Amino acid sequence: MPDPGNYSGNDRERMALKLCRTADVRLLIVDEIQDILTSTARQQRIALDTIKFLMNELSLPILTLGTSSAPAAMQVDEHLNARFKYRELPLWKRDEYLTTFLNALEKALPLRKPSYLSSPTLSADLIRLSGGVLQTIMQLVTHAAAHAVETGEDQITTKLLERAVFEPPLAAAKQAALQAGLRKAA
Repeated sequence: MPDPGNYSGNDRERMALKLCRTADVRLLIVDEIQDILTSTARQQRIALDTIKFLMNELSLPILTLGTSSAPAAMQVDEHLNARFKYRELPLWKRDEYLTTFLNALEKALPLRKPSYLSSPTLSADLIRLSGGVLQTIMQLVTHAAAHAVETGEDQITTKLLERAVFEPPLAAAKQAALQAGLRKAA
């Protein structure tokens, strides 16, 4: 892809359309759509108009994802809002989908020993501690994995999952302190 910094708005628009057509894009996924609510009214209009433009020009279905505030972001534009149907993702439960997800997630973890996240014990613990909310499951697993590395255990255990509920790993705590310092300085 050419450097978009070398092109004006109209040229960028044409380039984006050409790239989407060349790549035979069949679905565009926009994650964290609720974040447009933190922008100015002008920026919101630009973002939503861009989504509408892509849908129209490419006859492209668009999937937007976000938190419970996502519908409010889309409702800023009544015409765009009318094109979308809203669905709330169900809470995770112990089933074959969770097993498949946890097996895939575990393969991505930088741990030396297997944790067996999909085992009856750990998967039940994850559902109990997270309430079945995906974001919480991810945070628990990533924080527990960091604790596992920090402690040298190199595998996630029930004890580390429970610790992850209340105590962020050292790396996350340092990052939060750094961000707080930067906000204070600004």
